[in-house]
Amino acid sequence: MNKDFIYSVEYKLDKQHLNECFEQSVTTKTFGQAYGKSLAFVVVGLALLIATTLSPYLGSFIVALGIVEALSVRFQQPWWVTRQLLGKSGNNMVKLSLDQDGICIESHLFNQQFLWSQVTDCLNTDKGFVLTIAGTKQYISKSHLSEEAIAFMLAQVASR
Repeated sequence: MNKDFIYSVEYKLDKQHLNECFEQSVTTKTFGQAYGKSLAFVVVGLALLIATTLSPYLGSFIVALGIVEALSVRFQQPWWVTRQLLGKSGNNMVKLSLDQDGICIESHLFNQQFLWSQVTDCLNTDKGFVLTIAGTKQYISKSHLSEEAIAFMLAQVASR
């Protein structure tokens, strides 16, 4: 691979990109892991309503909390995408640069630089790369990369 490889591309953080980002980087949970807390809230709330003489408002509140928690699990992706779009970086242009030193992601709001040596894990998905850097996940879509850039990234991650 060429030691002087430099690749740069600009793209928009739009709804399509953010949906892909979420779908490719989310960790799947079992039903119990995903809905366990909401089921616990509902059970505790119903127990307070049925088995105690406490005010029914407390039990009703805890049941409602369980329902809201279940809805947050069910609508996790649209909620996350909407939050990102409403945030400062939503629908703004981002410049991604790859070179022999690392990855640079910059916009008018932020500038992030990661060295290849900081990448502790790389998951090569169908649509992109999920990089683990300092315990956080960064997603890079293959739709914004050329074939040479994809090969370069694979070589850089494999050589670490």
